[in-house]
Amino acid sequence: MTTVIKFISTIKSKLDSLELLNGQLIFVEDTQELFLDLHDKRTQYGSFIFLNTEEQRLLLYSPLNAFYFVLETSILWRYEPDGWVQITSPPREQVVFLDRENFPTIGDASCIYISETDMYRWRDGEYQVIGSSYWKYL
Repeated sequence: MTTVIKFISTIKSKLDSLELLNGQLIFVEDTQELFLDLHDKRTQYGSFIFLNTEEQRLLLYSPLNAFYFVLETSILWRYEPDGWVQITSPPREQVVFLDRENFPTIGDASCIYISETDMYRWRDGEYQVIGSSYWKYL
């Protein structure tokens, strides 16, 4: 069974007002907590540690029993007593948020570029508008 994940960002005082919907991954900004709605249950997950590179992750002398997000690869790991467990795969595509005038001269076809509310893709040697986005902060 495949579950589509929906990312939500909110504050702790609004968490209980969010309807439980399977597939929601909820970041609570003010308390730095993470919740996942799955199997008709909301589960809180533990600490998150952000690392720049995979090398930093592998060189940790005594990792905590926690989640580790590696910025270089965009992979989420969990360290457990038995060792490292890879939670996610590297993304096939990226989303880049920039002002339109700051887009790279030559784009990357595997990226979606977002400026304000417009979404662009690099095709045929130019940025082409592929739609508009609406981001909701709860």
